[in-house]
Amino acid sequence: MQRAHGTARIVTDALGVPLTPNDLLREWDNGPLAGMDREEALARYPIPAFRHDLAPFTPDGGESQAAIRARALHALELVWQGGGQRVLVVTHGGFGNSLLRELLGASRGWVAFGDTAFATLCLDRGSHTAVLTGVNLTPHLTHPVQ
Repeated sequence: MQRAHGTARIVTDALGVPLTPNDLLREWDNGPLAGMDREEALARYPIPAFRHDLAPFTPDGGESQAAIRARALHALELVWQGGGQRVLVVTHGGFGNSLLRELLGASRGWVAFGDTAFATLCLDRGSHTAVLTGVNLTPHLTHPVQ
């Protein structure tokens, strides 16, 4: 969460708005896979043909998909109930995907977020809709702030 917090701090300081950290936005708990590169993780924990949403991420632990979804829904509920017209949510790519999947009803969707990339959405509380207006955006990398 330190990287996401650091990124959020840069943005909120530049905008002069308060930072409200929330542990709900942490990355997935992938249990014993934490710190392993993909090759080692696949060798030690091959991807099963089927894993129930209530099962842990690996046989040796980690967050279940159901727990991740519940956390994403709780975070989105807090944003929705906050009533703000403009809200910045800074998190990690995996959990950002969880938020988007819940908002858009795309349970198996995936966005290949690059480092520091972001998505933009328009939430309409009147019609209860979420419109994805941009994804994997990185204008800050191609046009640095002067």
